[in-house]
Amino acid sequence: MRTFHPIYNPLMAVKAFARIKEHHPEATLTMAGQEKGILAEVKAEVQRLGLGDAVTFPGFLGPEEKTAAFESHDIYPHTNHIDNAPVSVIEAAAAGLPIVATAVGGVPHLFEDGSSALLVPDDDDVAMTASVLRLLSDPQLAELLSSNGHELAEHSSWPAVRDRWVHAFETALGRG
Repeated sequence: MRTFHPIYNPLMAVKAFARIKEHHPEATLTMAGQEKGILAEVKAEVQRLGLGDAVTFPGFLGPEEKTAAFESHDIYPHTNHIDNAPVSVIEAAAAGLPIVATAVGGVPHLFEDGSSALLVPDDDDVAMTASVLRLLSDPQLAELLSSNGHELAEHSSWPAVRDRWVHAFETALGRG
């Protein structure tokens, strides 16, 4: 659910997925997003690793397509090198997907490792693989991350933050 640009590190997802397939040959990966420079490189790596039939590239997904994608998948891997407040991760958490994410930028400030997500070092596809395999073998952990991630996403929704924004603006204007 990201743009095909180096800062989103989609090649990390492909490398981790190749290792995951060794343990779960039935696994699939959907890589959605707009082309911003490296889609051809990512597709070439998928072919080089023999993953062609297991990886789909639907392009940019609108809200309904994104919801359908979340509903048909089990885990959301987030491989960014840089991120602030990743909307795609919060959306995946709202959909109930357990998250495995790189601990970059604002991600470790939003998610707690082992409680609302599993966090891995930047560009560490081996750690990403291990965390995904851990979730696949531990349904209780996957359920915990799903539940806590969903709760975190609810706290990020407009109804939950609206009053805090109003208070912040009123305080800034000297009315709070």
